[in-house]
Amino acid sequence: MAMNSIRQLLFFVFFYFTTVSSDFSPSFNKFLIDNYGKGINDLLARRDIGPHGSYGGGTHDGSARTR
Repeated sequence: MAMNSIRQLLFFVFFYFTTVSSDFSPSFNKFLIDNYGKGINDLLARRDIGPHGSYGGGTHDGSARTR
């Protein structure tokens, strides 16, 4: 019984302190830089917002215009 509680606590702590981040693949970064320059790559990648960015999801289905 106690072991199960410890597992649940560790699971919670792990996910509470885990952050999600994402970046373009190295090949796509190279494509952007080679064809459009580093400035455009940096603008699109938005690394400046760190872990506070939006990673998609939600319920928008694309059939109606958003605000």
